[in-house]
Amino acid sequence: MFGVIATFQNEAREHLQLFEEALLELEDNPHNASCIDQAFRSIHTIKGAGGIVGYRELCNFAHHVENVMDKIRSGKYDISSELISFFLDAKDHIQAMLPNPEPESHLIIEGQQLLDKLYKVLPDEADQHSVSTPFESTAIEQEEKPATKVFRIRFTPDADSFKNGFDVRPLLRELGGLGHCQVTTITHDLPDFNALQPQLSAMRWDLTLLTEQPQSSVDDVFIFVIDDWTLEIEEIDLTDKDAISDKLGELLIARGIISQNQLSDALAEHREVGKILQDQGLVKDDDIKAALAEQQVTRETKKQTGNDNSGETTVRVPADRLDKLMNLVGELVIVQARLNQEATKREDEGVLAISEDLDRLTTELRDNTFSLRMLPIGSTFGRYRRLVRDVSRDLNKKIVLHTEGAETELDKMMIDKLADPLVHLIRNSIDHGIEPPADREAAGKNATGTILLRAQHSDSQVKIEVHDDGRGLDTDTIFSKAVEKGLVAADAQLDNESIFKLIFEPGFSTAKTVSEISGRGVGMDVVKRSIQDLGGKLAVQSELGEGTHFRISLPLTTAIIEGLMVQVSNERYVLPLSVVEECVEIKSSATKTNDRRRLAKVRDQRIPYMRLREWFRLSGIIPDIEQIVIVRLGEERFGFCVDEVIGQYQTVIKRLGKMYENTVGYSGATILGDGSVAIILDPLSLRDALQHEVEILDKAG
Repeated sequence: MFGVIATFQNEAREHLQLFEEALLELEDNPHNASCIDQAFRSIHTIKGAGGIVGYRELCNFAHHVENVMDKIRSGKYDISSELISFFLDAKDHIQAMLPNPEPESHLIIEGQQLLDKLYKVLPDEADQHSVSTPFESTAIEQEEKPATKVFRIRFTPDADSFKNGFDVRPLLRELGGLGHCQVTTITHDLPDFNALQPQLSAMRWDLTLLTEQPQSSVDDVFIFVIDDWTLEIEEIDLTDKDAISDKLGELLIARGIISQNQLSDALAEHREVGKILQDQGLVKDDDIKAALAEQQVTRETKKQTGNDNSGETTVRVPADRLDKLMNLVGELVIVQARLNQEATKREDEGVLAISEDLDRLTTELRDNTFSLRMLPIGSTFGRYRRLVRDVSRDLNKKIVLHTEGAETELDKMMIDKLADPLVHLIRNSIDHGIEPPADREAAGKNATGTILLRAQHSDSQVKIEVHDDGRGLDTDTIFSKAVEKGLVAADAQLDNESIFKLIFEPGFSTAKTVSEISGRGVGMDVVKRSIQDLGGKLAVQSELGEGTHFRISLPLTTAIIEGLMVQVSNERYVLPLSVVEECVEIKSSATKTNDRRRLAKVRDQRIPYMRLREWFRLSGIIPDIEQIVIVRLGEERFGFCVDEVIGQYQTVIKRLGKMYENTVGYSGATILGDGSVAIILDPLSLRDALQHEVEILDKAG
């Protein structure tokens, strides 16, 4: 039973997210019929599934929410701001009741208080509440659009289902909610009355469902019992216009009740097939009723429908299993690298061939495993819309959230860990950035502020931006507060970029008063640390009176990347292969200069580069011919001078310890086939560090 409840909880959370997204869209477009339908289906599914697994109080509350949504669908009620607020609060309440089928008393009281608020908005609902029961079937009006699918559904509950608390009625109502459903209860397997055990299930059900929903929706109804019950779901072919396939005998064959030979023998008697088969004891009366019900629905539907393509099958897998799989693939990559190294050392053609085949298979396995963890970042955008709506109302501000790049894919683990930092940044924009409407109008701005949340791929990274058109960061105020807190000296000379970085210091806040939203100096330092833990970087730009722009740069994954291994002296390094463009040779004599500003001429183009030997202060013999690995960083090209380019390398990323997390130029490390360690370089931070050093030297004269 624990597995069933856990499955319901996960499914319910997803439906609640869809419910919230539909509501937020309805607030902007109250006549969007598809969003109304989506909200209704979500709450209807939660109510039906909750009744099956014993969430009686949750089911009771959801029933009243569903009633109101159904009347909105039918046009009796109009969407209003008050109703949207109620539905959002109802969503939060249902989510709070998910952990336990028997909620604590305060949750039941809170649920009643929410309903009381609803009755003030819709007094008619209060009258119906007194006669309504939590397990009543909600009437689902059929759309004028004709249904296009017919499903034959047969299920037999596990013998202990009743004993375990399962109730078939909510499940049947859930199926009825998908369309027109003909139900036949098969009772001929019931034992004699004296042998009947009420706690054991001995019945089965035969249904014909006419619906516009895909088979996945039908499958979802049985998601909590699919492992324990005997279940058959078949979509009937409506493209076969031959009336013979709809005859009773053919339907009984399709249902597996009789064989073709038995039908032929019965037809030879030239009497009603159903009566003959019953007389011969081949079928029961219930079987005939179920087949006739299917015959009626199928014949009527074939007159007005065509074929349909079923959606692809999906399988739910716990996230921790994917994480374990990715870790195992990472270890496999390391072992495969050891095999490559050993095969090359022994110069055994047979072992080399095996190593190459394993390399190809490992790469394919790695890519497929990696793709399983990739999700569109837009799956989290809904929660930020709700955040902006609620917080802006609390602060009496008018703010809209615009999103771009919802389809941008990122590792699921990173999406999960990115949620809190983005919440902090958006709350900061709402509270500190966007001004009150009166202040905005006085400054010549639109009274409604705007926050833009954008995601996009850039080279081998994902760029996420949070931009607001608010008041911007006041450098004088930030500097004064930093001096007051002892973070900088009063006579310190800091540029704007350095001052902006002070907002990420622990305990730093420019808020004059402490509120529920901000003022305690907790948040921005956590944001920076969280982004760094993901191997990313956080930058901020701002202009007073114009707004603030936060930029987050993240690697696509923190697991495995393709790298280019290079060697300098006795040390080996890895550069991300996704940014590498080419490698060129250069005489070592041409690199011997004390000037950090080095330029290499490549096909009439001068490209700046840095010598890793000098940067990391490595000794050893310098080869006569060195290699420059040229990478593309945004719109610019940049080079790294090394002793030798070893070649492509599947790199399993290992995080560096706290001692090295702020080291410039390092993004991680990897274990090589011989057990040694190679540092994974961050080309962008190395280039920026070199440019910063050159600027300092220029200022020093």
